[in-house]
Amino acid sequence: MEFREMRRKRQQLSEDESIGIIQQATAGTLALLGDNGYPYALPISYVYADGKLYFHSALSGHKVDAIRNCDKASFCVIAQDDIQPKKYTTYYRSVIAFGRIHIIEDENEKLATARLLGNRYNPNDEESLQKELEHGFSRMLMIRFDIEHLTGKEAIELTRNKPANIRPIEQKDQEPLARLIRSVFEEYGAPLVKTVYDDPRTWHIWESVQGVNAGYWVVEEDGEIMGGCGFYPTEGLPEGYAELVKLYLSPKVRGKGYGSKLFSLVISEARKAGYTHLYIESFPEFTDAVKMYARHGFVELPSRLGHSGHTATTIHMELSL
Repeated sequence: MEFREMRRKRQQLSEDESIGIIQQATAGTLALLGDNGYPYALPISYVYADGKLYFHSALSGHKVDAIRNCDKASFCVIAQDDIQPKKYTTYYRSVIAFGRIHIIEDENEKLATARLLGNRYNPNDEESLQKELEHGFSRMLMIRFDIEHLTGKEAIELTRNKPANIRPIEQKDQEPLARLIRSVFEEYGAPLVKTVYDDPRTWHIWESVQGVNAGYWVVEEDGEIMGGCGFYPTEGLPEGYAELVKLYLSPKVRGKGYGSKLFSLVISEARKAGYTHLYIESFPEFTDAVKMYARHGFVELPSRLGHSGHTATTIHMELSL
């Protein structure tokens, strides 16, 4: 079964975020196909376990008839509904599950479901749960909802306010990252020849760190690559040295502290990788970056080290780890 993709993908929650909302909530709205073809939506308590939702019910009624007549259903949980009167909008966060719903017939599964629900709403009270089961289990109906598709969404304002994510580079990041790096060179008027700008390896950063003692991390915000930094064992460097490579940030995220976070992360990871020194090459045009290098303990060298191929660089620095 194919389900339609979300139109506003930027606002889509990750699967982990969506599951987290379902796990934390205690009630939602179950939508079924009711009498005479009318939709029938009802509020209901539930428990989530192993990709399934479980409900309890009386032995008969509108809900039970609808389930027996059509096993397709959806379930909605609203995690946030913060009205913003002056903005004429709502800061919301919600999840919808689509799937197949069934009356549980197996007695063992029915009992296990009853215990799941009991422990969800009255945890650590086995004695009370056992009495409830002895008294009313024969009059309970247990229902299982097998989730086939799960989608979560939040208001665009919440998406915009999320902090950027710093993570290891993925193959899909290579092209947008290269375009960003080149745009920074153009923005600052830095040399474009014999630099990272015209180096074909700039388009293959993920590939370059595979299978070697290297690493690279990117800043991602709202699904867009906003910068990156890494370390790499550049040819010709002294033993124990790695080069700190390609630290660039989009102007959209500068001033938010991501440069320092990236920088500190790469220094820490290079140390864990067994390197004793980091080496870096730069230009006077990148004044703010050079100042940050100095604040983190980098000192200038009289000449370049190694063979990066970026012979237009004029500032060369190293840091003892």
